[in-house]
Amino acid sequence: MVLDIGSIQTQAKSLLNPKMAYNDVLEALIKTNYYYNDELQIPTINQLSEATSLSSAKVRKHIRAIYEDILKASTNSNHHAFTFEEISVFFVLTNRANDKHLTFETTALPVIPRVGEDIQIPYFSAYLDTTSFYVDSVIHDLEDNKQVIYIHLEPGHFSPYWHFRKDQAYQEGDISIKDLMDCSEYELKKKLLKKI
Repeated sequence: MVLDIGSIQTQAKSLLNPKMAYNDVLEALIKTNYYYNDELQIPTINQLSEATSLSSAKVRKHIRAIYEDILKASTNSNHHAFTFEEISVFFVLTNRANDKHLTFETTALPVIPRVGEDIQIPYFSAYLDTTSFYVDSVIHDLEDNKQVIYIHLEPGHFSPYWHFRKDQAYQEGDISIKDLMDCSEYELKKKLLKKI
């Protein structure tokens, strides 16, 4: 619960209220950005107990109450508990044929590309040896009040058959996750042809 509360600090702040019994515990949880900072440890019950001068049992009780109020707020149709005011889009370009990778970020993209769509990106052709890519996957991460979208691009053009065949080979154990991450399309096709 402490980890979950840390992941949605912006929403948790809306529960701050001096009249609430758990207010001191909530303030102690919000004070640090432990969820999004790998160098900080998740606060323990004992640390929270020391910071608030409350017993461990009371701290546990207050954490449960905070968590339950967050759950209630998130399921209340009249109240929008979660707002994502920021967006960040990362394009992850890969060309395994020449072992080149590149990532760039944008905070404004009118349309989010979908799996299978082709994208022309001329900016890095000298480095990646291509300007033609297709969307291999799109991953959405919700981080506190921010939506982060990772768009993974592969060189070339999308083949629905090859996309299906890779998924099938992975599900049936013919290739591993390491193969999917490390091998070029050519190497994967070679591997799968040997299995036939």
